[in-house]
Amino acid sequence: MTRFLPIIFISLSMGCLQPKSSVDPNIDDTGDSINNGMGASVFEIQSGAIPEGETVSLQNVIVTSTITGEGDGFFIQDEGGGEFSGVYVYTATASGDFSEIALVGNKISLSGVITEYYDYTELTVSSAENIQVTGEGTPVADVVSD
Repeated sequence: MTRFLPIIFISLSMGCLQPKSSVDPNIDDTGDSINNGMGASVFEIQSGAIPEGETVSLQNVIVTSTITGEGDGFFIQDEGGGEFSGVYVYTATASGDFSEIALVGNKISLSGVITEYYDYTELTVSSAENIQVTGEGTPVADVVSD
């Protein structure tokens, strides 16, 4: 039995040493995320498919709340709603006026950086110029039962 141990060990270790690709198909040569011209989705952000610190573009998301608190942000969701489809847009450190942008039902396109604040995912925008109103939509509320 002891003479077969090296063969078994070598066979097992060879199976574990398969080459792994170091190329991420979602990252370009500069290290930036590739959105294939269509933008990312809130679901991709919330599910962790796009990591914290990445700059993303979201297309045609729906504003689901007006500016909160001291004017520090608002909520958006993917069209159609669903699980992991909502995220907070943090605007407190941004320049510009968000009062006409952050209206419930506005369909917007925006770009910002994915950030975590006390385990709470946010999309931080640097300026109101990074957000364009593209139309109107209807926020989708999830059905809740008790």
